[in-house]
Amino acid sequence: MIKVREGQLNFAGLLFERYKKILFSFFYNQTRDKNLSEDLVQITFYKMMKYKHNFRDDSHFKAWIFTIARNAMKDEFKKRKVKMEDIGNHEHKFVEGTQADTNIVQYERSEFLKRALKHLSPEKRELLILIKLNGKKYREVAEILNLKESVVKSKVFRAIRELQNHYCQVKESF
Repeated sequence: MIKVREGQLNFAGLLFERYKKILFSFFYNQTRDKNLSEDLVQITFYKMMKYKHNFRDDSHFKAWIFTIARNAMKDEFKKRKVKMEDIGNHEHKFVEGTQADTNIVQYERSEFLKRALKHLSPEKRELLILIKLNGKKYREVAEILNLKESVVKSKVFRAIRELQNHYCQVKESF
């Protein structure tokens, strides 16, 4: 990114190739909308180029680009007049490698989890998506959200505990 900031724009393509899938996954896990996710990736890279002069030498690029991504998503939601609470109808499964048609138990668990996730606030859902689905480290998420790492750990712990409670309630109501 430093080279891009200094005017060597050919390196922007390299950054795009490295981060487009990661960003798409982040957006898709938030919105469940392929076209919107693709648009948000483009918007993120456009803003990266527009604000390249703001990148500091001591910054971590991944945290910086995810901050831009989060802000781009929020801006797009405001523009479309979509509430963050309405986003996140997660059809995905947290458990990898399961097939709903071949493993009914896993399917039921993922359905319970999906319903439990809907009860979480957008902030808590986002934290769990960043940490659990996108595999981000607490340190990275702290940089993205401009929080202390200990605060992120505490929020994730509370979000998981709340998710567990909702999961149990959903499971019992079935």
